[in-house]
Amino acid sequence: KAPGPDGYHPRILKECAKELGSIYSLFRRSLRVRKLPMDWKYANVTPFFRCVKSVIPNYRSISLLSIVSKVCER
Repeated sequence: KAPGPDGYHPRILKECAKELGSIYSLFRRSLRVRKLPMDWKYANVTPFFRCVKSVIPNYRSISLLSIVSKVCER
């Protein structure tokens, strides 16, 4: 998986899960007040080609979201 706009690789969160318990508590708190941190809302939009690179309609855009928000979403 590619890192999102926050620059964190998913492996970092997996290996440091015990130390990063505060992220989960922040996520639970944001659900209670119904607001997410702005950094978790940003995404990098990247063109992704389907078949032939030279044909422009074959491109579709994908959004690379923050890894922290994706992990907490699960």
